[in-house]
Amino acid sequence: MDAFFANISLETFKTLPWFAAIVLGGIFAYVSYRNSSKEYWHVVVAIAQGLLVSVISFVALNLWIASYIFNHLKDSRWSAGKDTLLPPSELSSSIPGIKNILEELSAAQNRVIDAVNDVDRMKNALGVVGEFADIAGRAMLIALCLGLVVWWISKKWAPKRKANYEANKQKAEKEAERERLKYEAKDNAYRDKRLAALESHAGIKPPPREP
Repeated sequence: MDAFFANISLETFKTLPWFAAIVLGGIFAYVSYRNSSKEYWHVVVAIAQGLLVSVISFVALNLWIASYIFNHLKDSRWSAGKDTLLPPSELSSSIPGIKNILEELSAAQNRVIDAVNDVDRMKNALGVVGEFADIAGRAMLIALCLGLVVWWISKKWAPKRKANYEANKQKAEKEAERERLKYEAKDNAYRDKRLAALESHAGIKPPPREP
């Protein structure tokens, strides 16, 4: 998994939460609307719930990206376009004795340069982490407001939803009763026809009719 995310640029990380939030929110709103009674207040609830899911997804992805960057502070991707890193030092000489000394000095200097560059990378990475955390915090406030809106809408339309449920329940019960009566009528008609056929044949005693 790290190998996959290692090839993703910082700009892609910034775009990913927006794209995922739009897709997930749209899917949730569509499914919520498809499973509703298609009334206008159901449309309002579906849209509000879709927005809430979008914002929550946006918050979660920004926090995850911030955590990923925090665990990879020395990655050079977070320093792109920022402070220029120090180049490595190369000291050399053709004189054998001095060449060895210069190589040791160059290696020590490069260790210092690497340490300084690591500090710069970490500073830049922490700045990026702060950006994602700040965006997630602002979005969390929006999610809280949307949650209150969804709760208010659900509470406001609760009597309407209950009335629709009772109406649909009564309709289903009446339909079931109608089907039962139709079945009984067909059964009685068949029984009467059978009894009439038996009575038309001489010497055949029809079965007693049930009350």
